[in-house]
Amino acid sequence: QRRRASHRGVRSCSGQARAMAHHAAGRVLAMALVASRALAELASTTWQLPYEFHQFPHTYEHDGSFPTDFVWGLGTSSYQVEGGFAEGGRGLSIWDVFTGEGGTPPNPGMQAKGDTGAVSSDQYHHVSEDARLMSALGLKAYRFSIAWPRILPRGTAEGPEGVSMEGVAYYHRLLDALEEHGIEPMATLYHWDLPQALLNDTLHGYPADYAGWLDPRMPALFEKYARVCFQHFGHRVKFWSTFNEPWTFVYLGHSGSHAPSLCRWSNSCRSGNRPPAGYDVYVAAHHVLLAHGRAVAAFREGAHDGVIGMSNNCDWKEPLSPSAEHVAAAERAILFQLSWFADPMWRGDYPQEMKDRLGARLPAFTPEEQAMLKGSADYFGLNTYTGGVVLEAPNPPDYNTPQHPADWSEDSGVSGSIALGPKAASSWLYSVPWGLRKLTNWINRRYAPASIYITENGWSDAPATRAEGMCDRGRVEYLANYTSELHKAVLHDGVPIKGYIAWSFVDNFEWALGFTERFGLVYVDHDSPGRERYVKASACMFRDMIRANSLVRPDAYVHACDARAPREVSFNHVQEREDVCATTFGLAPPLAAEAGLQAAALLTRSEPPHHSDRSGAQPHTPEDIRQRADRAMLLVLGAGGVAAIVVVVSKKVLFGVRARHWDVGLGILASPKAAPARHTWHYCATATPNSSPVVPAGGSRQHATAGTGQTIATGTTSEASTHSKEMELL
Repeated sequence: QRRRASHRGVRSCSGQARAMAHHAAGRVLAMALVASRALAELASTTWQLPYEFHQFPHTYEHDGSFPTDFVWGLGTSSYQVEGGFAEGGRGLSIWDVFTGEGGTPPNPGMQAKGDTGAVSSDQYHHVSEDARLMSALGLKAYRFSIAWPRILPRGTAEGPEGVSMEGVAYYHRLLDALEEHGIEPMATLYHWDLPQALLNDTLHGYPADYAGWLDPRMPALFEKYARVCFQHFGHRVKFWSTFNEPWTFVYLGHSGSHAPSLCRWSNSCRSGNRPPAGYDVYVAAHHVLLAHGRAVAAFREGAHDGVIGMSNNCDWKEPLSPSAEHVAAAERAILFQLSWFADPMWRGDYPQEMKDRLGARLPAFTPEEQAMLKGSADYFGLNTYTGGVVLEAPNPPDYNTPQHPADWSEDSGVSGSIALGPKAASSWLYSVPWGLRKLTNWINRRYAPASIYITENGWSDAPATRAEGMCDRGRVEYLANYTSELHKAVLHDGVPIKGYIAWSFVDNFEWALGFTERFGLVYVDHDSPGRERYVKASACMFRDMIRANSLVRPDAYVHACDARAPREVSFNHVQEREDVCATTFGLAPPLAAEAGLQAAALLTRSEPPHHSDRSGAQPHTPEDIRQRADRAMLLVLGAGGVAAIVVVVSKKVLFGVRARHWDVGLGILASPKAAPARHTWHYCATATPNSSPVVPAGGSRQHATAGTGQTIATGTTSEASTHSKEMELL
């Protein structure tokens, strides 16, 4: 009002004008408060989707199919599984030095001292065997990382060492094996094993001209490394990720217990005027993002066929209460971890909340860098494992002073996480399946990506024996429940999740914890010279999910070891045509164990698809039965059957399937009750080995339907009788 009055040449305001101004200002303030409350309530409501506040499920459904093009796979990383530490011209990585494999004492941050990745799961020498095992588990994709020091031993393409063609040959050998078994490669350029030659290490005595990710020259060096990889593998790999979990190696690597753990060189991460935890982490992250942008530009410049992005990690943050302050805190917790890296790629800059709270501690992008970064991801890669409750925790007045040094973990003004769900062996890991659904919905609302890939999700345990490790009940339940919530996100919420890559393919080197924890679906005996592999119950369930392209009930796999201990047969002793899960656990293949059960449920559901009127259900018609039988046949074919026959005669359905190693017969009989006007179905089934090696030579096999509800005769061999017990569930 004063500006307007001044423009008219008025030098003063009358009392009436002042009163009007105050009244108008009061109305504006009141409207602003109402709008603020409304926005807070809206944010709180939106935050809780797709569940109401704290109304998350405690039990999970395990029925339902995925889109036909859904990608199923398992993942690993180079340092965690490869081994071949000093072979093929490979140079030292920062993890070699961190663990003490470089010839010096291990870093103080290495907890499992004595454990290293020098041999680990030794995939370097087991490429063919591992590809055959992946094929036996039905994998559609295998996610792995390329070791920078195996390709460029000194970190750069220049100099006498330059590109190691032996290193290039190793990855071609891996790609050849995957191609032979029809498995799609998903390659990550950087999974934390920086060449030691790019880090001046004063603690361990490795001088270098570079300062690792704190060096502003790193983006250009990474681009050159990426170009070498695209040149040699770009025509074979169609799915690329530049970095895996930059938050982990940026934050934990510069202020915690991961390599290179620079702050531990001076025994201080959070002291002084410029503590690494509050400063270096943001500088390193800035250089990583610029390196990503340059690598993506190089990929697109080369017109490579495929997609490229980044895999970021984040777990769901549930607010302590639906109050505006706790909801805002939960939002900031995700912004400070996930959006720290995702916003520049999808929006062109850091989240405004980070810029407001960090000020000059957060580096700024130039307009050219913003343009390079925005749109630099073809898909959204997400690693997610758990979830927890968080709450508002304002910083004290002396924050970011020598008395209270800044730290990324406090910069967001959030405290947590309060644990939820069953606990794994890892101190930080709890099973919170509904968190995956809520987090992917949040990502879809903020970024609207065309595709999301879950690039890591898994469970850790610490078994005392090999048999205990193979009977991994916790992992079975974890994977079954997380994929259940993933299914809801895809089918119910419309979240564009295109693939699920569980972690991990085999037990491997778990960084600072060495071999004390296991994440693999395949057990590796790290004490045996040949690093023998043994399938776990979770691997068999995952195989059956892939073959059926649907959820499966975990019960059979949870109880696989209840009746008897698993046969501890290493995979290299399993014959090529032998069913590894039947051999190890006595589990029927997915046709009998899951698809047959789902087909029976489909054919025998009490509610018919059509109704005559509102008074009651019309009896099942032959057309209804045919439609259901067709769906059941497709379901079994999708589970791996190579031939299926459905015969409908009146109201009797005979259902037969010949799979690779099994014959499955299913008989359904309609039997009307007197009242009410509704039909029930009685059924019985068989599951009999045919030409599988698990059937003793000379064993006879036959199926014969008996009276309704009776057990089917399945043959005279002991193996057939054993497997017929599995079918009593029907």
